[in-house]
Amino acid sequence: MAVNKSHQRQGFGETLLIDAIKNAINSSGLVPKPMIIVEAKNEIARNIYKDMGFTEFPQNPNKLFMPQKEAEHMLEESGVL
Repeated sequence: MAVNKSHQRQGFGETLLIDAIKNAINSSGLVPKPMIIVEAKNEIARNIYKDMGFTEFPQNPNKLFMPQKEAEHMLEESGVL
């Protein structure tokens, strides 16, 4: 996922991330998974993931995870699911 430089810092990254989380949850009926894992390209992306509730892996701070149940709860509270 990426946002063109001319459109960065306008909230598009968060919108793309929410859509990706929603798609991951919806596909879990086909392929069950306990968590969603992302890899941040840079510190800005890592901070976006952390702001959305992802947790860094201790061995690799650019790789982050969110338990699927937590992702579902987040989307339900925001009215997306």
